[in-house]
Amino acid sequence: MSDYTTTNTTSLWLEKFNTEPVMTIHPGGRVTVSDKFQPDEAAAKVVEAFKTQWMADVQATKIRELQERIQRLEDALNGTVNWIVELAESGDAGFWDAETVPPIIAARKALQSKEAKP
Repeated sequence: MSDYTTTNTTSLWLEKFNTEPVMTIHPGGRVTVSDKFQPDEAAAKVVEAFKTQWMADVQATKIRELQERIQRLEDALNGTVNWIVELAESGDAGFWDAETVPPIIAARKALQSKEAKP
């Protein structure tokens, strides 16, 4: 995928379809697509190009790695909290309510606030 900017428009080209731009963004934000494609087809091609070419850069790769690490940590925290609560409820560690312990409360709150985000 390559792009260029003129004084009038910004056009997005895909190498397979280099006879004309797949999508053109005009001054003022109006977007047009090639007559060769339906708008949804053009959008799908542009999004796919973003994913396969632009998302391959180092920063995007690092972001994906960090997102995966966050997910692993959240899964581990959730598993640990559940294990502690189950242990407390079993009586094998004495008789106490794990849900009233500040670290468990904080962990539950952190996990819930993550789920509430879009």
